[in-house]
Amino acid sequence: MKLDWIAGSMCALLLGGCGVPKSVGELEDSGEDSSGDDSSSDSTSGGSASSGGGTTTSASGSGTASSTESNGTSDSEGGDSTTGGPICMEEPCGIPPELEVGAAEWTLDGGGFPSRAIVGAACTVGDVTEDAGELVIVLQCGELEEHVLRMPSNSVTPLFLTEGTPVILDFQFETPFWINTWFSLRTTDDVLLVAGVSSSSLLPAANVFFFAPISLESHDGPCLPDCGVAECGVDQRLALGVAIGDDAPVEVQDGSMEIFGELSSYAILLERATRFIENDPPECADIPSGWYQAVIYNAGEG
Repeated sequence: MKLDWIAGSMCALLLGGCGVPKSVGELEDSGEDSSGDDSSSDSTSGGSASSGGGTTTSASGSGTASSTESNGTSDSEGGDSTTGGPICMEEPCGIPPELEVGAAEWTLDGGGFPSRAIVGAACTVGDVTEDAGELVIVLQCGELEEHVLRMPSNSVTPLFLTEGTPVILDFQFETPFWINTWFSLRTTDDVLLVAGVSSSSLLPAANVFFFAPISLESHDGPCLPDCGVAECGVDQRLALGVAIGDDAPVEVQDGSMEIFGELSSYAILLERATRFIENDPPECADIPSGWYQAVIYNAGEG
């Protein structure tokens, strides 16, 4: 993630500026304190999740989702015999990103610093528009509340929603020294329509089944750490194992798009899945040790 974006997030945290998403339905305080530790996801009932500091899994089964994140060391790293540091590349990985920067950027109510989570808000689709590659969904949630979701259009498996469709909106966030956010939009029958993550951890600690029935697992991909990015450690591109229920996981490389699922199918735009190796300097305490930026679409809706 670009440092200037992170600095902007810190400014938002310190100055309290930015549009705050409106909250409807059952609203909850995030309960997350600024800690400076990227391991902001602690143990929760039914499973656990963490970022950057260890390997965690959540219980998964029928109708559940799980997440496992890398522990900051690569199986392919034997260590540099001279420095003791990780083995890395002097040249960029031979698999260039297929997606451009911003390909999976999304916002709820304009982004900015949120004040509350949104849990199970009953909404109705008010308007759906597509313009210049952007999909905008306006949600009417009660008589006076409105939320606006913005995300990239998906021309491969377009999401078709019509005005008046009842849906359920969820939004979670955490604020270590930056802002982690997740959203999901479901039918009233609990079918996942579209969801997104913009965070240093794959799942929110408050709900490790956030993307159910989809499971996500972060692991080393074919790219070794990149020696050319070393401000707060050596940067490494990762891959995600994504699956629906008991389906075999499909590997999705950082910077790519993939359609997965057997009986039902989804498409994922994985703009970014990266981590820092050995980000120990004290001046980097407010820098995420990794980042996940993705949007997941229900391909069966297209």
